[in-house]
Amino acid sequence: MTFKTGAKAAVVLLVVFSISCGEETPPRDYNRALLEADTLVMEAPGVADESLERIIQAIPSPIEMSALLLSADAEYSETVLNQTSNYDAYTTSHKQALNLGVFGADLGYLNLYKKTGTSLEYLKTIKQLSEDLKVGQFFDFDHLKELSGSEDNVDSLLTISTRNFSQMNRHLREEKRGKISVLIVTGTFIEGLHMACQTVKSKPIDRVKERIGEQQYSVEALLAILKVYEKDARIAELIAAFEGLKESMTEVKIEIIRKEPVMEEIDGILTLVDQDESVVTIPNETLRKIISATEAIRNKIIS
Repeated sequence: MTFKTGAKAAVVLLVVFSISCGEETPPRDYNRALLEADTLVMEAPGVADESLERIIQAIPSPIEMSALLLSADAEYSETVLNQTSNYDAYTTSHKQALNLGVFGADLGYLNLYKKTGTSLEYLKTIKQLSEDLKVGQFFDFDHLKELSGSEDNVDSLLTISTRNFSQMNRHLREEKRGKISVLIVTGTFIEGLHMACQTVKSKPIDRVKERIGEQQYSVEALLAILKVYEKDARIAELIAAFEGLKESMTEVKIEIIRKEPVMEEIDGILTLVDQDESVVTIPNETLRKIISATEAIRNKIIS
């Protein structure tokens, strides 16, 4: 199965959330990011904490995946979400960080699909987890709750959420708590991939399948930064699970067709826009393996 898509240059926010709702995402500079990540694995954890943002650049925000699902007319499904009732089971900082990422991805999905009533419940759980991790100061929950009460405030809600999570992750790195930041990113990434996988199980949408295949690069980048902390036994277990996901993606073929950029007027400004195209080939059996491996990791995280 082969997919061909156009790719447009864009600046991707290096945070847990992104408010970009474009239908296509650019080929990121994966080679550079992976080279940096491999270097960081050999360096001291303190140095890695200061450099995480450069590696995270190669990992798309799950809100991108939610935006793709929405633009591809994928139906909203409550079954793809983690249940807020699971909060009581998350008693360690490891589980709290992973699931803060998971619930953050779920909140973005809910907001994009304008499920404002349910989003209030998820916002409450995010508040609890962030306070458990001592990063609650980065969220004005009263204001977020007010915005969540109306479908007219979705753009503002996503913008504020983006800023808050960006500040939180920067603080964690400055406080030498980069491990927590990495776990949050891991949770958000796997939840976004899980949403896409569950969508194609019920409705085979070509654009979503293609995007799943593209995550081959993201898994490699995420594995590299997880390996910085591989002496932690719980992270070592995550690494082993992600190695299985990486293995399931080995038969995905991605070819970037380079084309001359063109000048376009965007918001009144002449901008040089890439016209590169990516061709993704993903056999059906490979897709089934990816879905299975993603489900296994996600179940491990939320249980």
